[in-house]
Amino acid sequence: MKLDNFDGQICTLIMPSAADDTPPPAKCSANGVDSENDRDGEDLFVPPLNFAMVDIGIFRSGFPDSANFRFLESLGLRSIVYLCPEPYPEANYEFLKANGIRLFQFGIEMCKEPFVNIPEETIRKALKVVLDVRNHPVLIHCKRGKHRTGCLVGCLRKLQRWYLSSIFDEYQRFAAAKARVSDQRGSGHLEPSRAYLEYHLDDFSGWLRRRVQSSYKWDRIRSCLSATDMCSELNQSYRMAQDFFNARITPLQSGCCKPPTQCGYTFVNPTYWISPINNAADMDCLNWNNDQNQLCYNCDSCKAGLLANLKKEWRRADIILLITLVALIWVYLIGCCAFRNAKTEDLFRRYKQGYT
Repeated sequence: MKLDNFDGQICTLIMPSAADDTPPPAKCSANGVDSENDRDGEDLFVPPLNFAMVDIGIFRSGFPDSANFRFLESLGLRSIVYLCPEPYPEANYEFLKANGIRLFQFGIEMCKEPFVNIPEETIRKALKVVLDVRNHPVLIHCKRGKHRTGCLVGCLRKLQRWYLSSIFDEYQRFAAAKARVSDQRGSGHLEPSRAYLEYHLDDFSGWLRRRVQSSYKWDRIRSCLSATDMCSELNQSYRMAQDFFNARITPLQSGCCKPPTQCGYTFVNPTYWISPINNAADMDCLNWNNDQNQLCYNCDSCKAGLLANLKKEWRRADIILLITLVALIWVYLIGCCAFRNAKTEDLFRRYKQGYT
């Protein structure tokens, strides 16, 4: 995943920043405490739903309302990343304007369908805003601070090189019982400065893993994969390292034609890499071979790439089957109507003949 220095506007910027980059001063009376709260004898610092600190200068939460404004003031926010397509409420907008807080809006639709993914480009743009220290302190929020916020924070954790299990644990902690398996399993992982995704075998179900873990089965699959030209095509298409890192390659090419990014290999061409001094981070790092007949065909990443490719093909097949089913239903209905009409005409003809 590439998050290099960037120029120009990268998302919907709702309002300009304050004149200087320092956090807005807290609105206090002479003794340092708001006089209105003094009269009530209470300190009304109420955090939004699902509020938490992600990292230094980065926070997450559900949608803040007026009861949370004093708490947000205490954070000294410079920016808010809003992940919903709906317009920002007027009261919240006025609060941002009064405190010199910039609003970056990314309209991510909320969808409960099982195979709907958040657009990758949207996540990239949102991450650029979150990682830019000029926007810190920054608050990330959606409606409830669960799924959309959780996916963005999960991508941030991947850039921070968290273990996958820890990323999922954090996601489930905020999403509670509604954590979606489809958000987690087999959807690919973003790597720093890479446009393509990488796939891990552990992300797939045990039933799918057993289809490729048998050495007898995999030897046959590997011989078929090595006989194709999917890897040699990369050498012809991408000569420079940066061009390759920005490429959108298939799951099979990502898993079988190159070593995993975490191994730290140095690019020569897409299928030839220089080994680092210490490459024992993962068994796949040891299994990589520059021999064009071996490459990473023995790697778990190649098996994961194959399963990811199968899942994509199954989704396409599901769509085709659904369309076919709808077409058959229509044909059946038309046939029933035609049969009923023909039968009615036949009865009418017999009745007419008997009457005459």
